[in-house]
Amino acid sequence: MNEDQRKPSASIWGVRVQWFFNGLTVGIAVAMIARWDFRGPAPKVHGERMAVMAAAEPEPVKAGSASPAPPEPATGSMLITTVPEGAKITWDHALVGESPVVVNGLSLGEHSLKVTHGGFEDVEESVTLTKNKPVLRKAVSLRRSMGWLDVFSEPPGLTMTLSAAQGGVIAQEVPLPWKSEKLPAGEYSAVVTRPGWRPLKRTIDVSRDNQAVVSFSMQGGSLAIASTPSKAKVFLEGKQVGVTPYAQSGVEPGEKRFVLVLRGFEDLPLDVMVSEGGSSHLDGLLKKGPVSTWQGIRPADPAPHRPASDILRKFLLIHRL
Repeated sequence: MNEDQRKPSASIWGVRVQWFFNGLTVGIAVAMIARWDFRGPAPKVHGERMAVMAAAEPEPVKAGSASPAPPEPATGSMLITTVPEGAKITWDHALVGESPVVVNGLSLGEHSLKVTHGGFEDVEESVTLTKNKPVLRKAVSLRRSMGWLDVFSEPPGLTMTLSAAQGGVIAQEVPLPWKSEKLPAGEYSAVVTRPGWRPLKRTIDVSRDNQAVVSFSMQGGSLAIASTPSKAKVFLEGKQVGVTPYAQSGVEPGEKRFVLVLRGFEDLPLDVMVSEGGSSHLDGLLKKGPVSTWQGIRPADPAPHRPASDILRKFLLIHRL
């Protein structure tokens, strides 16, 4: 085969190679265009920071799927108020304070609640904290508990004034014995009086559904005083109460000082402690001495002073007669 016959064959192969490379170039360009991100270059984050950002990025919510529910509370709270305030609050048999009080950090479920206040009925209830109602408010109105009171005295007929500890007079100077109708449970102050005596005071506790019985004794003590010589005057607190031999019952209890006074003898003080229902006897030996100057003895009134003109006038009047 000559040279002229080989040339056409070589030119055909050159064209085929050129087509191959042109096609490869076009394919690469199409692939690059398909993978191109028109949003711009991605931020340069390296290492662990890239992993954290990827984990923090929320996944897209698919259409029709529900949003995740919020976390359920693990504990609850309770606000407890009472009328009146100041009641003791016990939660699950443990004292948590006085009303009004807020109790936090309570577990969900059923609990026991107890409310107590002096003079009022106790309240016990069951309270349930749930996921839907983890926070509750409880208002408790307390009801007065009631009792009775009977008051007696010795001797009968003394007068009493009864007042409630919170204030307010229940009975004003009523004669004893005295019986009450229903009274609110609680503390009361009673003042019993007898003429000439210091008032007798006492605190009385009336409990729920009970009858309190109280007796006041103001009989006093008995006292006997004798002296040698007798017929001495007996003074008590500056007042003469008798002459020896002296006897008296119903003497107010307490420390007493009697003074025996007799002209021509020294005053004799006698001290004695008189007890309720007790009996005392005193003997006094008087000693001769100066005339008593004690305040209990009133000296005789001096003769009135008359001017000389009055005396002369009476003298002339007598001579004329």
